[in-house]
Amino acid sequence: MNDLYPGFLLPVWNWKTPATDIPEQVNGNFRVVKRVVKAGTAWPMCKTLGYDYCIFMNEATLTLLQEKIGDKWRDWMVDSPYEWFAMGEYAIRAMPPNVLVGGLGLGLILHHLTLRKDIEKIVVVELSKEIIEMISPYVPKDDRIEIIQGNFFEVIPKLVSERNIFNTVIVDIWAGDPYNYIEDFKKALALLYSNYPNAMHLFHPLQKIVDKEIIAQNLEGVEKPIRFIPKTENNIALG
Repeated sequence: MNDLYPGFLLPVWNWKTPATDIPEQVNGNFRVVKRVVKAGTAWPMCKTLGYDYCIFMNEATLTLLQEKIGDKWRDWMVDSPYEWFAMGEYAIRAMPPNVLVGGLGLGLILHHLTLRKDIEKIVVVELSKEIIEMISPYVPKDDRIEIIQGNFFEVIPKLVSERNIFNTVIVDIWAGDPYNYIEDFKKALALLYSNYPNAMHLFHPLQKIVDKEIIAQNLEGVEKPIRFIPKTENNIALG
């Protein structure tokens, strides 16, 4: 197994998320479907929680949100271990008290954010009315959550004009290949830096790349980053 999937492996048993309770359904060009994953399947973790892959130890059922493009269905979000734990990482990093979320998806991020008692307001901007109708009944019943239907790029200036202040903005409005989201990412980056420059900006699934760039820019004058090496009780370096 390690020869096939090098790196750190996360064993996953009896997989279930809050999205598991969302039934299969179709609304316009969007649908929620279930996909069975066989025991032994490896799923990329993209260094989430520090892991390279997870391995499903038992057969599992995943929940997918898809959009119909032409005669094909494209995945928008899936409640895989990668997606679920990545949303948890963003929720941990979020600066309180007010959080803005771009894209509802399966609502996974909301289940993490509402665990934070120091977060007072969570505003979600979702373009698709159909997604809101399918997913909103299954998000946490929490008065701090507000869902706005609209284009994220158009809603931001409106929120600013109404003097809404956000300490964190989490953006997850892009699908994977073959959809080219680089230009939209650049547009979102410019929009947030011009309207919410002091907020924490988190971009899924690009955040690890963004973090690396931030570190490189801010440590430009450092020849070599300082590496922390823990010591044993006998004061002998590990590694």
